[in-house]
Amino acid sequence: MKNNGRVNNAIAYVSPSFAGLTVHAMYSNGVDADTNKWSDNSHYYGLGVKYNANNILSSLIFEAAQNKNVVAPGNSNAKYGINYGLEWNLGAITPMFG
Repeated sequence: MKNNGRVNNAIAYVSPSFAGLTVHAMYSNGVDADTNKWSDNSHYYGLGVKYNANNILSSLIFEAAQNKNVVAPGNSNAKYGINYGLEWNLGAITPMFG
């Protein structure tokens, strides 16, 4: 997978908002030079939840990427990332944490 912020052959879903809470999901099977066999393709998975209500915006994201077609040996293991962000709008200032 290229590290440019986008993935090919992706499908994404955003749930309706339930009391300010939404669920986001994304999956990609395949990028440049992938094979026709599913198990040999690179994959991207992302799952996140976002809360936006009462001047608070918070998000938690889990991502996994596996670059199976990388030429460099030892670089095809899955990479995982977890991100959390919090923002509280107090009017004149908005403290943020990430």
